[in-house]
Amino acid sequence: MRIKTLIYLVLILTIVWFSGKEVKSSEVICYPEGSCVKRARADNNIIVITPAEGERLLNTSPPIFVELDSQTYTVKLENSQGTLFKENFDNHNPVDIPELTPGYYQLTIQTNDTEITRSFEVLEKKESVYIKQQTNTKINSLDLAEFYQENNLITEARKTLEQAIEKGVDNKSEAIAIYQMLGDLYLKKINAPLKAKENYGKALEEAQGIEDKQAQANAYIGLAKVSIELGLNEKEEYQNTIKKLKEAYNIYQNLGQDFHAAQVQQFIGEVYFDSNDNQEALKWFQEARNSYQKIDKEKYEESINKEIQKICEYEENLPAETQKICDSNL
Repeated sequence: MRIKTLIYLVLILTIVWFSGKEVKSSEVICYPEGSCVKRARADNNIIVITPAEGERLLNTSPPIFVELDSQTYTVKLENSQGTLFKENFDNHNPVDIPELTPGYYQLTIQTNDTEITRSFEVLEKKESVYIKQQTNTKINSLDLAEFYQENNLITEARKTLEQAIEKGVDNKSEAIAIYQMLGDLYLKKINAPLKAKENYGKALEEAQGIEDKQAQANAYIGLAKVSIELGLNEKEEYQNTIKKLKEAYNIYQNLGQDFHAAQVQQFIGEVYFDSNDNQEALKWFQEARNSYQKIDKEKYEESINKEIQKICEYEENLPAETQKICDSNL
């Protein structure tokens, strides 16, 4: 009898749990331009590690630089022949390693509770010479950094931009573009969101100083992406991220940039969805869908429909106005 009672109790609790469930957001968040990342993918112990994942290097003695929020760590370098280098460190200085021949390598950084890996390639001398010859045609730091980035030479791109800042950039618009590009490199390529946040913040400050609305919107988007990748855990963090996105949305709307405005509407919907505020998520997804329809962006409209369907299949007792959004998606 006791066993039956326990079984009934488990069944009742299970039914109650499922009936009150929330729509949990997926492990990834997709930005409207198409790229997706894991939520809180960044290890907050990492300040910066170079080379970046998948990077190509010109120099046969590449600088391996590690800066972690950790006092001690182990650096290991391997290739197809085995382990080439392994040493313990207790500072944040560049790591001196033996001269490398062209080929593929894997770098592993180990702390007490984290292991990070980076794969990279050292180019053949012939290809390195060709690339260096091409750099002579680039007229400024931004052009040169873009060339390096296109060729996946991330360290060279980063050094070019940071050296330009150190020397001083008189043109404010150029300085903003450099900070924005550095933010993108640190966020998307080097996976160092704290450094990305620093550079996006400087881009925003400079843009506000000369009232460059377009640049301000771009910086707000960058800062919002940093927040996503560091992880949104508190209500205040969600509110601050949404505030940045709404600032960007208002700017794009006022500038008549309908496509960018629609993308930000979708992004705001994603953040509300991530915070389990499904009613607000539906409203912003609906507005984004309407915006995409007006500018004939069917591909983006389809992605919105999937997001709306995901919420509507699980959400119960929606207010009548919000329920209409679900009904219109059938």
